[in-house]
Order: sequence, then structure tokens, then C-alpha cells
Amino acid sequence: MADARFGEAARRDMENFFDRAIGSDSPVVAPVGGDILMEMLDALADVHGIAYDWIPVLDVEALVAELGSQPIRTYVRAALEALDIRYIYNENVKMTVTELTEQALEEEDGFLSEADCE
Repeated sequence: MADARFGEAARRDMENFFDRAIGSDSPVVAPVGGDILMEMLDALADVHGIAYDWIPVLDVEALVAELGSQPIRTYVRAALEALDIRYIYNENVKMTVTELTEQALEEEDGFLSEADCE
């Protein structure tokens, strides 16, 4: 639809953006490495605790080890899922990559319809 509405350059720009965000070019982190990643996930757990007024429990090292080498956003999604489940159900959960697979992103039919632009 971007091609039809805005031309070939706009279509390429959109494809490049989504390829970079969730494609094979996404930044990845080596398994159980990256102190900055660990710090970020610990900080994310702290923010979750503040948001829901609880003391979060998240074993960041185990989470990173379970997921292996993944795009950074996969670690963030896994941490949030694990924290939500722990908060709501008081259960520990082992996250797997298959549970966090990104869905294909594509435009919905009619999303850029003429009626929406008026």
C-alpha cells in the first residue's frame, strides 16, 4: 500500500525499517554475556515493580541463558512476560523463543484508506 500511495521509495523505506527492527539485522547479544543487558533487564524488573507496586522476582542470568543469542527485544519481551506471569499468578515460568516469535508485520487492508486521510 505504501508503494501505491507514496511510491517505490516509501515502500523501500518501510521494508528497510521493519527488516532492521525485527529482521536478521536486529542487534543480538551473545548468550549469558553482556553486563549491560543484565543491568537493563534488572532495571526493567525494577520499573515493573514500581508500576505494579510489588517486589519483582526475576533471575536475569537464567532468563538470558535459557534464551541464548537473540535480538535484544526478545530478551525484553521475555522479561516482561516472566514478570507479568509472576505478578499475576505467582508462578515462575521458563520462557522459550518459540513463545516470543515475532509475528509478520504487514499493512492491514484499508489501513491507509482515503477516508482515513481526510
